[in-house]
Amino acid sequence: RCFFALKSTPFIQKKYLYKMPLYPPRSESVKKAAQLAQKELELKTAIQKSLTTDKLNKAAEKYRAAQLSFLKAKMHVIKEKVFQDKTSNIKTEKLAGEIDVWVSKPVEEIINKIKNNK
Repeated sequence: RCFFALKSTPFIQKKYLYKMPLYPPRSESVKKAAQLAQKELELKTAIQKSLTTDKLNKAAEKYRAAQLSFLKAKMHVIKEKVFQDKTSNIKTEKLAGEIDVWVSKPVEEIINKIKNNK
């Protein structure tokens, strides 16, 4: 009965009801940076625990995927700023170069980089 009473009230009109987004729009790649930090931590713990080569390679591949995802998110943010401000896109060229480097980087080099950055 209460539901029917609420439904029939004239004060609630459809034009005032709208859906809010689940997550607020961000101007920076905060979530991807957090994911990258998490994957880096997972790779460091895998190295510290001296896991098998197969598991280390999988952790390094996940770290590479997180790094690429983070760089692509940064690229998207910069392209959006360039589009709005109509400025030069020098940073996008630099990021594209970094993406190319990370795509072609061998797994052993990633593992050695994390080992040396303890």
